[in-house]
Amino acid sequence: MENLAGQTLLGRYFLRELVGSGGMADVYLAWDQLRNAKMAVKVLRRDLSTNSRFFDRFANEADILRKLEHPNIVRLFEFEQDGEVAFIVMQWVEGSNLRQILTSSRQPVSLEDCSKVFGSVCSALHYAHENKIFHCDIKPANIMLDIKGNTFDTLLTDFGVAQFAESSGSGGTPAYMAPEQFTGDTIDARTDVYALGVTLFEVLTGGTTPYRGLAPSSEGSTTRERIAWEHLNSQPPSLLAINPKYSPAMEKVILTAMQKQPDKRFPSA
Repeated sequence: MENLAGQTLLGRYFLRELVGSGGMADVYLAWDQLRNAKMAVKVLRRDLSTNSRFFDRFANEADILRKLEHPNIVRLFEFEQDGEVAFIVMQWVEGSNLRQILTSSRQPVSLEDCSKVFGSVCSALHYAHENKIFHCDIKPANIMLDIKGNTFDTLLTDFGVAQFAESSGSGGTPAYMAPEQFTGDTIDARTDVYALGVTLFEVLTGGTTPYRGLAPSSEGSTTRERIAWEHLNSQPPSLLAINPKYSPAMEKVILTAMQKQPDKRFPSA
């Protein structure tokens, strides 16, 4: 991984600090010298920038974000290139993602905060779905909490594997993928609803995902194959067995969202 911290892109974006890395891109805290403001700059890894498949996927994320203007979706400002460096300039969020919060606390998120977070995520997703865009990678790491004193705003981010309507998709993170993502069938709003159910289960259990490839009945030679088998064949574990303080109604929400067949899930976020 090449660390570009300390460099300035296009004579404007000073990359202060590397704050996150993924398989395809790195994210920097940057200072925009024209706006006099902090920005998040997502840089496509240089070794992938000449690969048309990865470049197109990166450009696709920018194209999707450009179409989405919603208070609960991270805002895109520019998609630029500086020589071989392709990058996206986005809104900087002062806070943590939901994955970091779960990892540090190891405790379930309170129902009050959970309601606020998921209400905002559902609003963002419903808006995206109305614009025929499906996220396809809903998970705690892609839900940012913009901390403002004693309160916070929720922002959905990382549309890197998002799909337009009438696409079939296999991209995503196995622990959160709907059955149709493993089988290559058509995805739609209900694909994101399934991932919302998985994420809600994880948040309410303090960090446990329903399918981890660990069930004795799981089939497959790799963890991904075993997780896929569980999504396709196993019922989710009981939320109430893990944390009995929740109501049967809460468990029913998760079980409905995580139905194997899309037409049995909630029809919209």
